[in-house]
Amino acid sequence: MENPKNKELVSPSKELKISLAGPLSNIVIGIVLLAINYFVFGSVSGVVDPESFVSIGSWVSVLLNSIPTVLFLIGLLNLVLGIFNLLPIYPMDGGRVLRAWLAQKQSYEEATKTTVSIGKNFAIIMAIISIFTLHWWLALLSLFLYISAAEEGKMLKTTSLLEKIFVQEIMTTTVDTVEESMTLNDFIQFVFQKKHPGYPVVKNGNVIGMVTVDDARFVNEAERYAFTIKDIMKESVSIDKEATGLEALNEMGLKKVGRLIVLDEEKNMVGILSRADLMTAIYLKESFKKD
Repeated sequence: MENPKNKELVSPSKELKISLAGPLSNIVIGIVLLAINYFVFGSVSGVVDPESFVSIGSWVSVLLNSIPTVLFLIGLLNLVLGIFNLLPIYPMDGGRVLRAWLAQKQSYEEATKTTVSIGKNFAIIMAIISIFTLHWWLALLSLFLYISAAEEGKMLKTTSLLEKIFVQEIMTTTVDTVEESMTLNDFIQFVFQKKHPGYPVVKNGNVIGMVTVDDARFVNEAERYAFTIKDIMKESVSIDKEATGLEALNEMGLKKVGRLIVLDEEKNMVGILSRADLMTAIYLKESFKKD
């Protein structure tokens, strides 16, 4: 089953331009500031005349002599930041540039895998250099970059699996619901019987909300007899049955919910999908994937 929503929203050529924009902007700004410093103030290191800078006590003179230093530091910082950001380590801009370039010749998934692998190897090389040069800050930076690349690799694997899973394939079709008029005490007894943490709330057969065990926990035990499901329920979040697992996970994250109501073409409830369903689907797909 193919879903057109799975196609990349950003083309490799467009991503290449977007990723290059940031580092190149830093480099251009750095070069311009250093050029102004040199041609206008005649300064290379940031101080025009060190002796006058120390000897003249006037704040105006100090300010004027400070301008080259400020320009030098800002220019150098932008230049270093731009060059550093071009390192081929994903998810830095340099890694995205490399992925975009590779994606023009191979699939997006393969390009990302290759970029992550190159980034990890590059971080290892930086760590080796840091050991021989005794620059321990570089070793810490290499460790951070390696972990970042590894995490992006894991995220890629999860994203790739979720894009191939459809909501209607993993949703729970037998859905227990609760009436909005149910008392909180009755709901707690209901939860112990059904052993699920969340339920759609219905009124006259229509879904009007969602209630979970966490919603009920915050009501004082002595006051539960006076509350109904309507008092503690929250707005339900729905998703189309033909959506992908990735779309479902994104929707859960965006709306900060743990489960979604699954709807058909007529907007009728046909199932429910929880975060646990997605995690189980990922585990099973990964466990029984074809080599």
